[in-house]
Amino acid sequence: MSEKGNLRERIAEELPEVSQIKDEVLRRQVIDAWELALQRSSFSSIREIQPAGNPNSMVLTRGDQTDHIRGVTRLATNARAMSGSFAFFRSLVAS
Repeated sequence: MSEKGNLRERIAEELPEVSQIKDEVLRRQVIDAWELALQRSSFSSIREIQPAGNPNSMVLTRGDQTDHIRGVTRLATNARAMSGSFAFFRSLVAS
């Protein structure tokens, strides 16, 4: 497998919630965005990134960036499930 393929696989493994995005184009674009970000950084994995919403701002006391991203995703998904007014989230995440 190519290095590019390996990076895309690693991203999908680190952010398994991406597979829940119903829209195939959007799902691919999420992986594309993370791939580009990692390629242009000193990081080879999302797990290597400091766990914070912004660099050096309100850094989590444990875990890594995937924990931050996945936590925010769970909050948004649960908010969508609890309220019919979150049509945007409902359109992105499989039921």
